[in-house]
Amino acid sequence: MGLLDRIKSKKKVFIIDNEDSLRKLLRARLSHAGYDIVSTENGNDLLETIRKSSPRVTLIDGEMPGGAALEALARIRADKKLKAVKVFMLADESQIESIERAINLGVDNYIVKPFNPADVVERIKKAT
Repeated sequence: MGLLDRIKSKKKVFIIDNEDSLRKLLRARLSHAGYDIVSTENGNDLLETIRKSSPRVTLIDGEMPGGAALEALARIRADKKLKAVKVFMLADESQIESIERAINLGVDNYIVKPFNPADVVERIKKAT
């Protein structure tokens, strides 16, 4: 397999998290595991970014202000072109209600903070 084929076949993960340190940590761990990472601190232009980057998994921070995480999940699930994208929600234990709503909206997986980055990588590997 040539370099171009390896680049095309590389699995992508899209990270939406307003916490810079968490984005950097996840980017480093997932890049090391062989994933191509696209990240942003907010859900602006979310659908367009997902369509352009074609990620296999999108990680959304459940603590984004104003219910933005659930809105982002609903927008992804409402878009027929994005049905194949797996959506993982990062959530604090205190966000039980948000986790339940995310499950009802079709989240594929949720990860409770604080988390072990190796566990996140393993869950993404299983999903892709």
